[in-house]
Amino acid sequence: MERLIIIIYKVGGNDEIIKDRIRLLGQWLNYFQGNWMVYTTYSVKEVYEILCDDMPLNAQDKLLIMDVDLNNYYGALPPEAWQWLRGKREAQKH
Repeated sequence: MERLIIIIYKVGGNDEIIKDRIRLLGQWLNYFQGNWMVYTTYSVKEVYEILCDDMPLNAQDKLLIMDVDLNNYYGALPPEAWQWLRGKREAQKH
């Protein structure tokens, strides 16, 4: 089942490895530094395992992965982001 998740992270040093791994999870939006919305078939636990495989987090690193309710959201984003979110909401209905 496809789902929308949000990944929020702050890691010390270069975050390119995490970004590259996130891009492979599915369709994504990234409008805020360290915050990604990803439409994926992976569970939040599987995403954590993929992101942290062979790259353990240290005590200063932070990572949160959560499912997003596509029926309840609000904010200020560019029109194309709202269109993308509406499209994912419609896809989940089918």
